[in-house]
Amino acid sequence: MESKNELKCVAVKLIAQDSYIETHIIEPTEVKGRSDMILWGKRNDYPCYLSELYGDVTTLRSIVNGVIDYVAGDAVTLSIELPVGPGMANEAQTVFDLIQNLSKQLAMYGGFALQVIRTKDGGIHSLYCLDLKNIRTNKDNSVFWYAEKWDGRKEKAKEYPKFIPGAKDQPTGIVYVKRATDTGVYPAPLWAASTKAAEIERCTDIYHLNAINSGFEGSAVINFNNGVPDEDTRKKVEKEVNEKFGGYQNAGRMVISWNDAVTNKTTIDPFKTEDFGAKYESLAKWSRQQLFTAFRANPNLFGIGTENTGFNQEEYESAFKLFNRTTIKPFQTLITDAFVKIFGAAVLTIKPYSLETSGEAVVQ
Repeated sequence: MESKNELKCVAVKLIAQDSYIETHIIEPTEVKGRSDMILWGKRNDYPCYLSELYGDVTTLRSIVNGVIDYVAGDAVTLSIELPVGPGMANEAQTVFDLIQNLSKQLAMYGGFALQVIRTKDGGIHSLYCLDLKNIRTNKDNSVFWYAEKWDGRKEKAKEYPKFIPGAKDQPTGIVYVKRATDTGVYPAPLWAASTKAAEIERCTDIYHLNAINSGFEGSAVINFNNGVPDEDTRKKVEKEVNEKFGGYQNAGRMVISWNDAVTNKTTIDPFKTEDFGAKYESLAKWSRQQLFTAFRANPNLFGIGTENTGFNQEEYESAFKLFNRTTIKPFQTLITDAFVKIFGAAVLTIKPYSLETSGEAVVQ
């Protein structure tokens, strides 16, 4: 029989930590779906995941937006008249807008899709840049499906054929562009190998937000040493403690404990932890560098200063030449080559980016 001096054994349930990599990070797998469609991601959601990272990660968004400006250049010259009206998203587009949208698709997804609308006599009426996250295709990229939602979607996807030059009986078609090094059905962005780095920056921001908002930060455990009450009482006490001492307003607040005896005093045991703030800041710097490395870019090219404050005009020009040669020009070539495929001639010219002028479209 258990004596009064013996401690009662209390069952403790440990909850397994959620595997963030398995539940949050989406891989670019290609799986055959219904009919001939190839799913982009296990749940057909990989490009949506990339879009979410673009929306949440400051460094990535800055790089992508910078690439858009660099690729579109200072002026776009189109040697023919081309009506560019509202696309599927019902957004009015100028020629310069069109090139910027194509640049964004290349920076975010590694490719783009152009919808070509023909006139009744088989000429080219207009071009629309489609958001690549809404596009799915088959194995040989000969058929395309467009839908604004693919995850649990109810709408029926619109089907379009591959654009065929000179096919006057084809009212519309899709020009699908990806880099020659992309051997899969779908393209891969330059930063495909850096999605985990983007996740680190996103999680670091969430950590700091929670640290400011909670105040407690899991830095101590409060022990109530006068017995274990029932579940409802425990929940009530926990709620009151969180409401009283949680939140960024409570930093440095005195904790007062009322006890009926010294033996029943409340104890607060601090955790012996590392300086997580400094550790996470180091990770944030590493993740930012990984993203810039993926684009072969220097942060100073995007207005983001580095610890090297001596970055001068000569160094800027040298960094830009490398970035322009390895990233910008290949993107511009993919765009201009797409126009050659559509019109059968070089009709598009992009004036290189400079600091002195702003972007504009010119139709001669």
